[in-house]
Order: sequence, then structure tokens, then C-alpha cells
Amino acid sequence: MSDSKKTKKGFWSYLKIRSKLIFIILPTAIIPLVVVVSFTSWRLYNHLENQGRESYSTLIQQVSKNVEFLYNQNARTLSNMLDIPALVEGFRVAEYKSAQDEIDIGQMMIGNVTTRGGLRNTFEEKIEGMLYVVELDKKSINDKTDYKQHLLIDNQIRLDIDLLLKDPLFLKLKSDNKVKLVFGRLTEGIITGIYADSPVMIYPYYAVPPEKETDTFTKFLLVALKPGFLSSFYNEIESLNFGTLYVLDSFNNVMSFNHPLEEEDFVFDNEKKTYIFDKETEKSIIDYEKDEKVDLMNFDDYKMLNVDSAILQTPQVNELLTKMAEGDMDVFYEKNIVTHNNEKYLTVLGFGEDSQTKYVYFHPVKQFQKPIVAVVRIIVLFSGIMILLIVLISYMFSKTFTRPINTLVSATHVVAQGNYNHFIESKYNDEIGILSENFNQMIKNIKAYQDRLLSAEREKSELELASKIQTCLLPAIPQREHYDITATMIPAAEVGGDYYDLIGETNGRIWFGIGDVSGHGLTSGLIMMMAQTAFNTILLNDPTISSDKLVAQVNKVMYQNIKQRLGEDHFMTISFMVANPDGTVQLSGCHLDVLIYRSKTKKVERLETNGVWLGLIPDIEKSTVESSFKLEQGDLFFLYTDGLIECTNAKDEQYDMERLIKKLEEIGDKPVKDIEEEIINDVFHFLKEQKDDITFVVARKK
Repeated sequence: MSDSKKTKKGFWSYLKIRSKLIFIILPTAIIPLVVVVSFTSWRLYNHLENQGRESYSTLIQQVSKNVEFLYNQNARTLSNMLDIPALVEGFRVAEYKSAQDEIDIGQMMIGNVTTRGGLRNTFEEKIEGMLYVVELDKKSINDKTDYKQHLLIDNQIRLDIDLLLKDPLFLKLKSDNKVKLVFGRLTEGIITGIYADSPVMIYPYYAVPPEKETDTFTKFLLVALKPGFLSSFYNEIESLNFGTLYVLDSFNNVMSFNHPLEEEDFVFDNEKKTYIFDKETEKSIIDYEKDEKVDLMNFDDYKMLNVDSAILQTPQVNELLTKMAEGDMDVFYEKNIVTHNNEKYLTVLGFGEDSQTKYVYFHPVKQFQKPIVAVVRIIVLFSGIMILLIVLISYMFSKTFTRPINTLVSATHVVAQGNYNHFIESKYNDEIGILSENFNQMIKNIKAYQDRLLSAEREKSELELASKIQTCLLPAIPQREHYDITATMIPAAEVGGDYYDLIGETNGRIWFGIGDVSGHGLTSGLIMMMAQTAFNTILLNDPTISSDKLVAQVNKVMYQNIKQRLGEDHFMTISFMVANPDGTVQLSGCHLDVLIYRSKTKKVERLETNGVWLGLIPDIEKSTVESSFKLEQGDLFFLYTDGLIECTNAKDEQYDMERLIKKLEEIGDKPVKDIEEEIINDVFHFLKEQKDDITFVVARKK
């Protein structure tokens, strides 16, 4: 009976031992690999996405700051243009007596290229674009219109005033006399030709400041900025080309964008909203991308981009724009993901407070996945090779096969925890060895990328800290019975270590300090803070101290801190002086010459400072002497740093002392705030690029 009894067998029982071993080993090899790759990819993706968001946010903020700077510079120029006497005189003419009278008055108002200080000369020197002067309350005899347009050049295309009067941007200015300037894009058709898509600035003219809400203007300046005005601020930032940047005005009109572009090899299909290229250029593009020395966007990068401006109309983006307009600061720091046409984009925002300009940057999420996909492809490729070997010789080399896999699994777990210094020792020359080498190379690439981001963040933080140290220590301008005082510091992109200080005493005396620390960056900012602390502390303890004793004591503190504590070789040029109510000024220290403007002679005197730089030797008391000079009513003295006289123009010429003295003699009788503004305007009109801090102090004897 037992012989006839048959046991029911399953599929597994019919397999040979080798096949069973394959079924056991394959899941063991594949499943951990898939889990590790998935987990590591997820961790790396989140890490790269967060660091990418911070990096692009920094770039967008920098673009916004640069646009705001030039916007405010143009705004000041337009304000000054409305004060040009010839323009004001022309505005005061109620109506033209004849056609020739209209021509003569127009020429007087506009001037020509060579008319120094004239409207056209001022505009063409300081603003790149096209200027229109419009008077809505004055009929034109020659143009046969109920308004008058004044043009800079003969072939200038005229504005469509009827459309302009209905434009939302113009109506915003017209309906609210508290708005002094608008910036944005006009309705299509108002301006034609090459300036049709250009952003504009509209500045109204009020003969007297408006008092009622119903007060409005009838005359204004309209500037169509040069084509490419906004794109010039971001075109050279290659990193931004990996996403799409839109620059919007206060009404969310697109003023500028970086994609789509008309490239030599890539053509933009406006219907499909995508980049394409034909077969004739395909080979050259492929060959170009194979060149390892070329590090730029390939066609796949272009295909990822959002090139459909309709994304700006999606509910997600509209909500972000609304929050930004309402001043919700969280929108700038949150991770915003927008989905459009089944593609996800990391959205970074920026806002220009003065110009009301909005910046919306869409970075394809797939861009962050590219390095991970490349790693996964390598792992999958060589994993396939390994699996094939396992199938063929599973039971013979199972241990040899699983050992390097386990090493790789362990390494990926370590890397997933953020340890990019963990590498695999390659002991094999087979596919496992190649996989290990590629894994190590991947870790090196990721670590190098992370190091670059961290280095950039450290440099950014250091410069921000140095700038905060420099600016937060700036004193308030003391209001005194005997002196009118103003002071300014314009930091450079790389903090230069300029210093000035003002301390007013109860007996009418005012202490001044000005200097410059050698070098740049955070260390210079710390040394400047030490000098400011020493100056204030010594004066607090001994208000009657002489200027030479003050310099000597500050030097002792500076020498000890710089040499013995910081261990640095920096030094500092500095002058301290005290101005008495009777106009007598005592000074000591070694810095640049003091410039003294005499109101009676209208001339500037130079007073050389004698002494020793601070921080070089421990005791300079014997080398420090006190000198003095006397200010009469209306006289002033001018303190400054080398960033003012050593700035250069496009021809590499310095602003120099002679130019500064000439300017002071020209404007020396003006109020000190006017002197400050005119010197700043003169210097920034002169220089090509600010490379050092610009600092100066003006004090006039009342």
C-alpha cells in the first residue's frame, strides 16, 4: 500500500538545485539594490533640490537688486530733468502763437546733444532709451492734435496718446497723485518699432505739489528703455539658463524673459511651445555635446524648459503672485512646486520694492534628477551584467558575487546619511570593479558639487556679516548748534573696511573719526568694529582727552587685538579730530589730507595729516602730534577715504584729488546735503565699476 501511495509534488520540487539557487540568489541580489538606489536617490534629490532653491533664490535677489539700483538712478535723473529751466519755461507757455513759435519752444525745451545740462544732453548721457515729453493740456498747431508730443530726434516714432490714456499703467499714475513714478509694460500699439516691447518709466510733472486727492497732472516724461534693458541683468548668469525667468510689472505683464531663445541650432516651435532641431543640424549638435571640454546646456536641457508663458495664468502661480504683492514674506522661503503641462517646476520668486517688479523663475524638477538618473543608469547597467553572471555560475561564485554587492549597499547607506567621504575600495577588474569606480566617481562629483554650494554660501554669509558690521556701526548724524554735518558710506560688493564715526558732546564739541582698514572682507569689518569701540570707550572715560593722546591709546588697543589676538598683519589709517563751537579744530593721526573750503575765497586748502598707521607698532605716542585749524562762518572741512579719489572710469583714469577739489570749489557754498548728493552723482557718473567703499564726511561751521 505504501508503494502505491504517491505524494503530490509542487513546481518547486521539480526544479534542480542550480535553478533553486538561482531563484534564491536573484531576489537577494536585486531587492536590496533597488531599495538602496531608491532611498539614496530620494535623499540626494531632496538635498540637491533644497540647495538649488537657495542658490537660485540668491541669484534672483542679486538680479533684483541690480535692477532696483539702476531704476532708482534713472528715477533721480528724471526728477532732475524736470527741474531743467528750459523745460520748465516751455511748460509754462499756455499756448503757441504760431507754428514757428511751437517749433522754437520745442527746440528750446529739448536742446541738443552739445547743450550741457539740457534735456537731450542729460538724457542721452544718463539713460539708454527713447524719451517723450508730453503735454496733454496744450494743442499742437503743427501736429493738429489736442496735445503736444516733444520728440528727441526727427525720426522718432510717436506715441498713440489715445491708447496711452486708457492704459492701466498710466491710469494708475493718473488716479493717485501719491504715486510719483510707474514702471512697466504698456498696452500693445502705444509704442511701435524696436521699442514696442520695451519697459517704460512715466514721471509726472506738477508745477506745485498736489494738495488734494483730485489734483492731477497734464504733463509728463515717458522713457522707453532700450531693448534688452532687463535681460542685460541676467544674460551673463549662465546658471539661470537652466530654467525660465519671467520679469513682470505691477500688473503682471511680462516685461522680459530668458526663454524661448532663437539659437543657431535650436528653433522654437510657437504652436507646440517647444524647442526643435532638424536632421541637418542633429549631427553637429551631437558632436558638440560629446566634447567634454564644453560645459553648457544640451538639447535635452532645452526640452525640459518651460517656454509657455501661459504658466503665469495658472491658479498656482496667480496665488503666488498675489501673496507676493500683498507682502507675504513666507512665499520667498517656501518650496513652491508648480505643475504645468504635466511637468513640475521648482518656482523661485523675487520682488523689487521700489519698482514693484516681480521675478518668477521656473526650474525643471527633472534637472535635479539628472545626476541621480545617471547614477541609477550606471548601477542598473552593471547590475544587469552581474545578474547574468549569477544566473550562469550562481552556486560557484555566490560568495564572491554577494560580497562586493553588500559593500556597495553599505556604502550607499553611508552616502544617504550625507557622508560623501566614504569610498569603495575596488579589488576587482570585472563589472563589479567598474561599478565601484563609477560609484566612487559619482560620490566625488556630488561632493564637489556640494562643496561648491557650501563655499558659495560661506562666502555669501561672510560678506553679508561684514557688510552688516560695517553699516550697523555707522553713527547717527548729531544735530548741533554750531555745525551742519552730513556723512555717507556706499559699500562695495566686497566690503572694503571703511570707517567713520561722529560723537557729539554736551559742551558743543563734536568728535570726528575717519579711516580705512587694509584688506577686504570679514576681518577688515572686525578691525573696523574694534576701532569704533576703542574710540567710543576712550572718549567715554576721558571726554577732555586731546586728539594725539586719543590716537595713541586707540593704537595700543588696535595693536593688541590685531597682532596678538587675531594674529593678522592688517593695519589702519585713521584721523581723529574735535571741532569746538568757536570753529577751532584739533586733529591727529595719519590718513588722507583734510580738505578745507574757505567761504570767503571760494578755494579749497589741503591740510596734510602726520602720524603713523595704527596696528603696526605697540606705541606711537612720540610719533603722534596734534595740529589745528580754524573755521570761519560758512567754511567747511571734507573728510574722505581712498575709495572716492581712486575710483576709475572706463579709460582707467582716477577720479583723483584735483577733480575732487575742483568739484568742492564749485559747490562749496551749497547746503551740506546738496554737496553730498552732487558728489555722489558726479562720482557714479564718472566711474565704470565700484571696487572699493566710498566714504566721506562734510561739516560746515554755522
